[in-house]
Amino acid sequence: MKTDTKTRQNNFLPNHQQFQNEILFGLTQSPKSISPKFLYDERGSKLFEKICELQEYYLVHAETEILETHAYEMARWIGKNAVIIEPGCGNCMKVRFLLTKLETPHAYVALDISENFLVKTARELAARFTEIPIHPVVADYTRIFLLPKSLQNRPEKRVIFFPSSTIGNLDPMDANERYVFKHPR
Repeated sequence: MKTDTKTRQNNFLPNHQQFQNEILFGLTQSPKSISPKFLYDERGSKLFEKICELQEYYLVHAETEILETHAYEMARWIGKNAVIIEPGCGNCMKVRFLLTKLETPHAYVALDISENFLVKTARELAARFTEIPIHPVVADYTRIFLLPKSLQNRPEKRVIFFPSSTIGNLDPMDANERYVFKHPR
């Protein structure tokens, strides 16, 4: 099993004071708000898994259908030897469709804020995809983080796999400014 589940070296979570400052800032705004990322500890991640199983939570079902239909085509566009990076990977359920279709992926980087849940998920994924090195990285993907040392300064193509329901956790204006790719005119 090729997996790097020693997340201590791959832990880029903000410190307690940074989290506290962000929460306090959100509570001083009008309307008051707290980022959903603060819900994703191990218990919150398991609860979200249950929510995703509900028929009413249509996003996951729609994404699954899209991935089942188009994963092969996506894999063709990605090509060989790519490093797949998934911000907010959760239980890594969606990326499995893509990983099964990719030709010789170099590695998969599972990026999430919930360390215990991430390590468990990465181990399960590594047991299923034994030929793909799995690298769990504990981080808030809205902040700067580094790839694991073994993937830094490497020539492999890097592909961000960012399913749309994950971006739904962001403020729409912030998501548009930070994460929507804009073509130069």
